[in-house]
Amino acid sequence: MDTGLVTGPNEELVRRAFEVISRSESVDAVMAGLEELMHPNIELVNPEDAIEGGTRKGFAGMRTALENFFDGAGRAATLEIEEVRSRGELVFVRMRIHARGTSSGAEALSSPVGIVYMISDGRVFRIEWHNDVDKALAEFERSG
Repeated sequence: MDTGLVTGPNEELVRRAFEVISRSESVDAVMAGLEELMHPNIELVNPEDAIEGGTRKGFAGMRTALENFFDGAGRAATLEIEEVRSRGELVFVRMRIHARGTSSGAEALSSPVGIVYMISDGRVFRIEWHNDVDKALAEFERSG
């Protein structure tokens, strides 16, 4: 479980990104909040078994990924951090997506996923999404 303790600037950077995504009303607002946190050459790597597997690059790629995320999960979706670890330029996050139906109000909580963030020059440079939390943690522990 996430203790809420911040151990360094890279972890704080990732937490701020989660807050922007979870609190913003539109993709435009999310992108406005994230652009200062993301490296212009950011890469988002989705696993091959994801709905949209593959790599998205740059701000345009992130915008497309966020549009697709909110179209699928709803504008009221939030990202709930369960665990954060950081080491050097890497940050590991175990999280869930909390989605709420726009018209029905029905709520759903995803299975946990693991994400490994690579930080460069004080900005998020690479995001590797893993549907398998153990695989994400192993990647985090191997890298760096």
